[in-house]
Amino acid sequence: MRRYVLIGIVVALLVLAGILGYTLYSNVKQVLNTDRIYKGIYIENTPVGGLTRAEAYELLENTYLEPLRSKKIEVEVDGNEYKLDYASLDIKINIGEAIEQAYSIGRKGNISRRFREIRRVYDHPVVIRLKFEYNEGKLKEFVDELFEKYYESPVNASIRKVGNQFVITPEKLGRKLDYNDLINKLKDMIKNKKEGKVRARFVQIVPRITKNELSKIKEVIGSFTTKFDASNRARSENIRIAARKINGSLIMPGEVFSLSKVIGPVTVENGFKIAKVIVNNEFVDGVGGGLCQIATTMYNAVLMAQLKVVERVPHSALISYVPPGRDATIASGSIDFKFKNTTNAPIYLESYTSQNTVTINFYGKNTHKGEVVKFESEVLEKVPYKKVYKNDPMLPKGVQKLSNKPQNGLKVKTYMLIYENGKLKEKKLLSIDYYKPVNAIILVGTKENTTVNSSVYN
Repeated sequence: MRRYVLIGIVVALLVLAGILGYTLYSNVKQVLNTDRIYKGIYIENTPVGGLTRAEAYELLENTYLEPLRSKKIEVEVDGNEYKLDYASLDIKINIGEAIEQAYSIGRKGNISRRFREIRRVYDHPVVIRLKFEYNEGKLKEFVDELFEKYYESPVNASIRKVGNQFVITPEKLGRKLDYNDLINKLKDMIKNKKEGKVRARFVQIVPRITKNELSKIKEVIGSFTTKFDASNRARSENIRIAARKINGSLIMPGEVFSLSKVIGPVTVENGFKIAKVIVNNEFVDGVGGGLCQIATTMYNAVLMAQLKVVERVPHSALISYVPPGRDATIASGSIDFKFKNTTNAPIYLESYTSQNTVTINFYGKNTHKGEVVKFESEVLEKVPYKKVYKNDPMLPKGVQKLSNKPQNGLKVKTYMLIYENGKLKEKKLLSIDYYKPVNAIILVGTKENTTVNSSVYN
């Protein structure tokens, strides 16, 4: 009898164990297969355990994103207020990414490993942080608009010569928003998801040219005058036009002056006349003939002021108004004359013409007082011109006629000599220039039935 009782107890226990095992298995399976986030998981300060992903997304969006979108910052500029809405910055929070991270906890590995992780986060909660970002380009656009709206340009001081005196108009300070200060304040508030008011600061803009700087212009530091043929009206007018265009130019310390840039396009529309120019070593008609005399006069004034020559090209043929080696030329779009203000004061350029002369004066601060500039030339080579004969059907047969003014070529070396208190202080090479000969162009008559037994060679 006892035996049967023991067997019954064992069978009952086995059945009970089976029932308990099945129940436990069912519960484990239910836990492992749930579509809800496990308990003990937080996103920021919000518990999301027990929620589906959709429920968690809705909760987090209402808790963090929507309130943030309604926030704003007030920016005060010069007594005016401007609102910066968070919503305008395309703000984003990685809610979906955080939820997926939360959902993945307890779902990797075998049953035992998963259960241990589920139990661990239940006993020791896990906090997942949200990442906040916004469109910095939108913030920059907001600040840029304010910067442009309140930008006040500075006005340079100006100077003009009236008689023998200089009249200076003082500068005007400008102002601008302190861009970095404002944008950094806004970034800091947005980073900390704050609302409130920010006051924009202004900074002064000091003009590049001030009255104090222009007051350094006191005396002539370099001057030169050349003569021209006033009877050549077109050429004389070109010289006068160019002299007016460059008169009053201001060259600040360290600046490079470009003659071509200041004169502008050498065109009839810009007022210039047709006169003789040198092309391919021949004197031909062209717009702006005579401008090279301005370049030459300026070159010599620059040398007298002991400024730095940046770009200078001599003529291809000798000219009459300065000695060989002392000329300069310009050609619109290809050849320029440039010099640099190497002094520590501004330079005022004065340019004017009289009846048959053009003068260029540089006013500034004389750092070479007591010095006298002279020049010395050394002829290295003389190149005689050649006679070139060209048939001319308009001249009677047997007649020869000289059509141009020939001149010999020359290769010359030019030095600048600087004297101080009557003694030679420095001798330096300026240039080695080659001037091509201008060949004699002799026209030979070929016209029939008008044979003449004499020739004309003038």
